[in-house]
Amino acid sequence: MKLTPWYPAHVKPVRKGVYEMDAWDSWFRYWDGKHWYCGAFTPEDAYEEWLDGRTIADADFDWRGLASPSGK
Repeated sequence: MKLTPWYPAHVKPVRKGVYEMDAWDSWFRYWDGKHWYCGAFTPEDAYEEWLDGRTIADADFDWRGLASPSGK
């Protein structure tokens, strides 16, 4: 999986999708353009949790994007 460089927490992603968070043991979360959602150990699981309507889990962690698409 190709990843972008790390971005500081105060910079928010431009695109909706799954991102890796620099939290604990690296955690993937879905960004909907306004909020981060509960995370998962894989990008696919993070996307599925967002589809299932998981709770908003805004947090201030550095993040990086997936350079190749994952999820929808």
